[in-house]
Amino acid sequence: MPQYGLLAEENRRKRRTIADALEVLRTKANFEQNDVAKVWLGELRLPSKMSVTLVCVSFDSKTHEKTFLVSLPTASSFRASLEGAPKSQEFEIDRLEGAMIDGRGHVRLSNGDQIRAVEIIPALLPYDITPLDWAIVRQTIAILGIEEQCRYDPGGRLPEVEFNPFDYAIDCSKLSGHRPPLRKTIQARIEDDKKTGFGTVSLQKIADTLRKFGMRIPANRPSSRSGLARAKN
Repeated sequence: MPQYGLLAEENRRKRRTIADALEVLRTKANFEQNDVAKVWLGELRLPSKMSVTLVCVSFDSKTHEKTFLVSLPTASSFRASLEGAPKSQEFEIDRLEGAMIDGRGHVRLSNGDQIRAVEIIPALLPYDITPLDWAIVRQTIAILGIEEQCRYDPGGRLPEVEFNPFDYAIDCSKLSGHRPPLRKTIQARIEDDKKTGFGTVSLQKIADTLRKFGMRIPANRPSSRSGLARAKN
């Protein structure tokens, strides 16, 4: 069975170019001048119904007998220079699907066009998703027992492989139809998760995150004591 490894994922948002991805492969997977890498794309659906594209560069290393993967920011377009063209131009991100990359960083698209200096243009998302947001959502999904339902499905755009390089991703569009668990339950699970190290998270932060991901939070009911106070007034 093939071995796979996702490299430097914590720095994904800092990367912008194919050259950035190749640098990770060179330093962590011994990618050399005669080697070849490939671009994989996958669709990710957000709670807003907007779709963005996940971008991943893969390298099959014969030395390590392993496939290494480096992800780039979600995008809808990229900039690059066509071979022989004096200026770079913007392209739809789908043009990168199946592109091959040589050791010098030259990119050959699936239609045969040669491009260089490929720079991903990150998608303008309606909100910024932080590591704490992801921790809250993952704990919510675990409590509800809907991990498989919310697992990201690349929709047949990836090659026939046993490993999904975007397996860490969540299909956020599947969350809106579920009633969230008690926020105190989510809070307790995050506090107990020593791996993340977030400690105590406020109930308001949990509510804000769940709303961000399209989950409806029931309004707090007034206590009986406050109701009596209003009646006396």
